[in-house]
Amino acid sequence: MIALAAFLILAPASPPSASIQAVREAPARYAGKRVVLQGWVTRCNALDCAISETEKGGARLSLEPSARVDSQLTALVPTWIELEAIVDPVCLDDEVCTDRPPQLRNVLLRSILATPAPPEDQ
Repeated sequence: MIALAAFLILAPASPPSASIQAVREAPARYAGKRVVLQGWVTRCNALDCAISETEKGGARLSLEPSARVDSQLTALVPTWIELEAIVDPVCLDDEVCTDRPPQLRNVLLRSILATPAPPEDQ
């Protein structure tokens, strides 16, 4: 019983969920915090890898370059995912950034929520 109580006290809390739009609208609120996000990744390469609200675009946040995460996502795109990451407000204000700003750092891919069906053999 004591061991169970100790486990419950020491078990880390799951990070809060946030929408991509909420992070973009109030980056200071999320800066440096770990959050859970859901969204679409439609491409992932050296210059562009981001999670978007819809498959067609909308609000998006760029993932920092990571060989592990990039290789996982590249094989699955387009795909709807759930991830955990630390928000870095770089380029979320008036600053102009090119290529792939690390708005989401230390990305952990939690789950693949949907992928398009593979094409049928003809």
